[in-house]
Amino acid sequence: MSYTTRDDYGDVTFTLNQRGVVVRRRQDLSSVPAIIALPAKAFRGVAACAMEDPDGKFTAELKLLHNDPMLTVPLLVSDDLELVATDWRAWAEAYRLPMLLLGADGIARTLEETLGANMNPPSPQRPQHGRRLDQAPRLSKAGLMNKLTSLV
Repeated sequence: MSYTTRDDYGDVTFTLNQRGVVVRRRQDLSSVPAIIALPAKAFRGVAACAMEDPDGKFTAELKLLHNDPMLTVPLLVSDDLELVATDWRAWAEAYRLPMLLLGADGIARTLEETLGANMNPPSPQRPQHGRRLDQAPRLSKAGLMNKLTSLV
């Protein structure tokens, strides 16, 4: 699955597959192409952040967070918070990356750090509710994971 966007430096194409991401850039000034293949483990995690507009409506964004901001991959922007939560978990499971929250201070923290150390780990006797992506309900067309069926 691929999509192209534009940033301050030129056109960027992100191609996502089960192993990771290929980033293709074409710099406006030099027109020199750059291709970088990033395995999933090159990313810090799947980061979510939410913004509130003046009317009190929330919009959330998901991204594969990399230490180099130019290699951070935008995944989803939506005001459907349930869709965002579903995609957030799906991306984290598919790439075996931690789920991160981007705070207002710009710092990415794991859910455990954000929610505190008082979280109880799941009991071994209790069945796990997480499902593999191929067993999960289909996401709406707005979800990027819907288009990345080969990740499983």
